[in-house]
Amino acid sequence: MKTQLRYSFEFIGFACAFLISATTYAQSGPAGVGSSTSNQVWLDAHSLDIPDGTSIASWSDLSGNGSDFTQGASERQPTYNTSGISGISSISFDGVNDVLASGSIPALESANITYFIVYDRTTLTSDMLINADYTSSFRKWRTYMNNGQNTVYSVHFSPGINWVRYTDPVGASFLSTHITPTTNSIYNQGNLELSKSATYTVPTGHNAVFVGNKDATAISLYTFTGEIAEVIVYNETLNPLERILVENYLGAKYDMTIPTDHYAYNASHRFGLIGIADDGTDTQTTSKGAGQLEISGATDLDSDEYFLIAHTDFSFTTYTGADLPIGLPEHERLERTWRVGETADVGTVTLTFHLTGGDYAASDSYLVLTDDDGDFTDATSTAGTYDAIAQTVTFDIDFDDGDYFTLSGIPEVLVIHSVDDGLWSDVDTWDCVCIPGENDSVYIDPATEVTVDIDGYVDFLRVEFTANLIMDTDVTLEINGDFEMAGDTEFTDGTVSFTGEVAQDITIISTAA
Repeated sequence: MKTQLRYSFEFIGFACAFLISATTYAQSGPAGVGSSTSNQVWLDAHSLDIPDGTSIASWSDLSGNGSDFTQGASERQPTYNTSGISGISSISFDGVNDVLASGSIPALESANITYFIVYDRTTLTSDMLINADYTSSFRKWRTYMNNGQNTVYSVHFSPGINWVRYTDPVGASFLSTHITPTTNSIYNQGNLELSKSATYTVPTGHNAVFVGNKDATAISLYTFTGEIAEVIVYNETLNPLERILVENYLGAKYDMTIPTDHYAYNASHRFGLIGIADDGTDTQTTSKGAGQLEISGATDLDSDEYFLIAHTDFSFTTYTGADLPIGLPEHERLERTWRVGETADVGTVTLTFHLTGGDYAASDSYLVLTDDDGDFTDATSTAGTYDAIAQTVTFDIDFDDGDYFTLSGIPEVLVIHSVDDGLWSDVDTWDCVCIPGENDSVYIDPATEVTVDIDGYVDFLRVEFTANLIMDTDVTLEINGDFEMAGDTEFTDGTVSFTGEVAQDITIISTAA
């Protein structure tokens, strides 16, 4: 007798397993500054993309370190504000007892600390933006405002108090604090407000970082009232070029004036700014940020030259068949577009699209469409080089300042069968001699055993009778459609996520005498 069990899920992101993995890249921090080694915390409210007014139990960290900030007590949870700061989502803190806290981050037991905060203080109460708690000092470094004053203080205790400050402007703003072994400096929207000589003693025993409150339990004493949209923490000193790039990232996104602005197109393209540059002293030659696009390899990058790009924030997995050159009738392009801000001429630049989770087209069909006015019907097309193992496609293009570009290809939907025991990442495992993509229907055929060893993406997945699907490492398998399980599964590690935008069926088929 055959028994069939069916479950439907009406929501996105249901997880059927235990651990979430993160792939990290060099220069993966904000603006492409730093990696997960140096960028220890990156909290971006906009990335949460949840309904307005939602209580925040966890603010997910984008740094690649899993340093999420959490609050288990519902009465202490701040709320999500979709109108936020300059129309970008933020987290609202009530000034009574709201607080979010990290766990221990040993990498912050460092001789250098740099942090950026985007905020909007709405009352002149005693407000704590951030506080770092160590065993050696429960208030090692912090930024706060005193009751009835509009002065912002960033201080560290080594062991005595060492402070820098500025007058808080009216409305939303962002600050950065730069602590070295010998100096303490504070900037407001890229303007140096105060720098002082101050010995910083290296702390030990990091316990937590608190956002919106001085500790986990305080009520009505140095609890922040207002909005916090982004928090970025490094365990190193940024050089001036790196600081300016992060300032450009924040200035473009939140429409805030900065003194060294190298990107003029944030009215239409304000998200995910990354850049490569040479300021005459320091250089940044590769940049990726948290998105799927990496820039590198500028062939003529000289002193005082900058190449920055930002995008429109459409999903990397939404496509359109409109606004395409007439000679590409089978193509679809990403709805997301990017725009170039180029100071001087950096030469030809290498674009690398990391397609994991978004490899939607035939591998030999990918093109970058470049245009000077954003109308892609007369765009210039450039072919690239596809790497099936890395799931990347790479292009070399000489852009002009103000250019728009996007990615197009011929959508490809495959029905893929396993033909041998093997790894998900091994093309010889599959009859297509490829790696399955998010549009594909995948069958683990009878008498074959497939081990998911990389993050995998499919539309439909079926495990046939006498087949076996194994997940025993910290990877994620995303399924956009239905999942049928007639054979065996061994899920001892990793995550299975159901990410479809409509109801998904999980069908479990068993046999009984």
